[in-house]
Amino acid sequence: MAAANKACSNILINEVADAAKEIVNDHISKDIYGAYSPVGSENGGYDRRGELGNPANTVVKKTGGNEILITNIASPSPPIFGDGSGGSQEDRLLYWINEGLVPNYFNKRDYPWMHSRDAIGAAQEEVNSSANITRAIRSGIERVFGK
Repeated sequence: MAAANKACSNILINEVADAAKEIVNDHISKDIYGAYSPVGSENGGYDRRGELGNPANTVVKKTGGNEILITNIASPSPPIFGDGSGGSQEDRLLYWINEGLVPNYFNKRDYPWMHSRDAIGAAQEEVNSSANITRAIRSGIERVFGK
C-alpha cells in the first residue's frame, strides 16, 4: 500500500501538477487580468506589475496524502492603509483579488478590481473535468506501472 501511495504522489507531482498549473495560469490571465485594463502611469494611473500572471509564481504544494495545492505566491504591494491581512502570506494577492477584497480608499467610485473574480473556482471546475488532467494521470500510470 505504501508503494502505491508513493507512486500516486509521484504522478501528482510529475504529471498532474504541470497540467493543473497551466489551467490555473490560464484562468488568472482570463478571469483576473482579462477582467479590466487599468490606465498606465503615463496617463496618470499606475503600472500593472502583472506578478500573478508570471508562471514562476504559480507553485505546487504537497498538502498531505495524495493531494496537491496549486496556488500563486505573488505578493501584493505594501498596503497603504491597514495591515493587509487576509489569506496566507504567500497567496494573499491571489486571495484578495479572487474574493474581491481590494478596497477603494481613494474615492467613492466603483471599480472592476473591487469585485470578486472567481479564477480559482473556475480553475477548479476545469481541473475536475479536464481531458489534459486525465491524460496526465494515464501517462503517469503508464510511466510508473507500465502499459
